[in-house]
Amino acid sequence: MDTIDLHQLLQNRFGQQTPLLNFQPGQSLRDQSILCMLFHFSLVLRNCQKKKNFLHPLITMATNPALLTNTLLPTMPQDDLLQIKQALQGAVIYRCPNGHAYAIGDCGQPATKGMCNVCHSEIGGTNHTALPGNVQDAGIDQTKTGHILGDANQRPNISPSERKLSGQACALLRLFTHAALLLSCDINPQVVSALVQPAVHNVSQFFFNHIQKDIDQLQRGLGKSMDDIFLILHFILHQISDKTQGIPGVMAPVTLSTKVERESWEEKFASTFISPVLQDLDNLLHKLNDKIMDDERFGQDKLMNILYEVDTARDLSIETLHNIPDVWRYCSRITLDHFLREFQLQMENAKKKDCNLVLRLFQSEVSSKTDTTPHHLNTLIYFSFQPCAH
Repeated sequence: MDTIDLHQLLQNRFGQQTPLLNFQPGQSLRDQSILCMLFHFSLVLRNCQKKKNFLHPLITMATNPALLTNTLLPTMPQDDLLQIKQALQGAVIYRCPNGHAYAIGDCGQPATKGMCNVCHSEIGGTNHTALPGNVQDAGIDQTKTGHILGDANQRPNISPSERKLSGQACALLRLFTHAALLLSCDINPQVVSALVQPAVHNVSQFFFNHIQKDIDQLQRGLGKSMDDIFLILHFILHQISDKTQGIPGVMAPVTLSTKVERESWEEKFASTFISPVLQDLDNLLHKLNDKIMDDERFGQDKLMNILYEVDTARDLSIETLHNIPDVWRYCSRITLDHFLREFQLQMENAKKKDCNLVLRLFQSEVSSKTDTTPHHLNTLIYFSFQPCAH
């Protein structure tokens, strides 16, 4: 850590132009933890010289946002209509009055009316005539550069997957993307603001809200406490800065100017720094907590022993049951979301790609909040008793 960094931290002046990056009176523990993570992230990006070419997208976002004008930011949604057209084999793509795509099969001409799944506008038509505002897609790729997620409150509670990223991997990489953009607000807030679509008034608060949302999604998706989420984030940052965790081969600075380049970089970043963490998360958290307790500064502290649930009881008799930490330890709820995450990790570890049908059925059960029919559940039970090879 540079001397100037230490002075800024001790004097609470980490944010020179962005007061949001400094600690405030009455600030919640979550927001304080976010600031600690941002400071750690800033140090990592500035001191990873051997990996600066691979980390170039994040470093550029944090230090030189003016270079991002035509860049496809990591984890942002994209237009995949070309691939959809190829998969639908002959269907014609139309767009609703608000620009959302939908497909018409058979002859490709509108014959019935419907409702857009996104904005609920009336779509389709009658007698092969489209309703006003509905037009046939021109076949132009409408993938947008910059940040296009909108307000953080509009995002779902569970992080969706993007391209080859799982929901949890997407949430983690998206958090680092938002963190880099928030750091750049302290350098050139006007340039960063120009990257956001639609435009926002307070760009630093905008990205801080998105980081809060990312953490909420990680808590829900991983089923872990807030403390565990920040422990995971700091561990990933440590892995990025670890000299032994190198990127193989000499490479030029990574640019994200095309969809292929973005997808390739996302996949490589996730496979190098994120997937190894998620694949054995419970054991990793246990080891990290043990390391914290082995620290001489904390290990003899009785309060820390209670907070980190270090078992010190030796008498297992029924009379002293109340003294055993395991009796009072919090147990996570077992939900479909939790089971889906565990099932995805087991599939990745065992390479059982033939289980995709069961996975899709579980995803449909998780996403269907109002469907009361037992059809999906019955189908799921049937296939659960079949070998994965089938």
